Amino acid sequence: MSIDTVKRDYESMERDIERLDSIMSCKFVVDGDEVKEIHIVSNGTRPPKQISRDVQSVLIATYESYIDHKIISIAELPGGELSKRTSRLKIERISYEERGKKTSVEVALADESKIYESSTTGINTNRNVERMLVKTVLENVEKSLGIQDRFILEEVKTVDLSSSNGVVIVVLVYITEEQEKRLCGSSLIEGDYRRAVVKATLDALNRIIIR
Repeated sequence: MSIDTVKRDYESMERDIERLDSIMSCKFVVDGDEVKEIHIVSNGTRPPKQISRDVQSVLIATYESYIDHKIISIAELPGGELSKRTSRLKIERISYEERGKKTSVEVALADESKIYESSTTGINTNRNVERMLVKTVLENVEKSLGIQDRFILEEVKTVDLSSSNGVVIVVLVYITEEQEKRLCGSSLIEGDYRRAVVKATLDALNRIIIR
């Protein structure tokens, strides 16, 4: 069985499938109005059977198209390039709670269809809270891309400005099997320092994860 012969927007299907966790690219092989093969490149972080089921679910739920899993071909490319996003993640929520000498932070980021949440608890110092905020952002972004342990924090710094409250600068390192690449982001501090740290982290990441 293959996708029904009603004319479809196959490019939209490919884009929707590429938004799934761990999928780096997707290409349909079409004969007329019929899809004969679906070729997928994965970064190897999820089992092929799960990816295949997710692809079927997207096509059924979004396009009412029923396919046979046999036409789905999945190649794994561990450590390959990121499956880049077509839209930016937005800040949904930042929570902060002090418990004596400990602090808990939670950051939720959202795209058009899903919310990604992560939290962590640590010693209540300004420096450590900065690092925890960045850590939760990195975990959420990696969830959205279907990857793990590819971004690490190198530095968080605040620069005072005479005309405003200052600027937060975040420096990250993006790690692949071949290289380490530094990413830098910044955000003006507009009343909420913690929000500025999160925005600066996203600014650094958007330089590499957005198409």
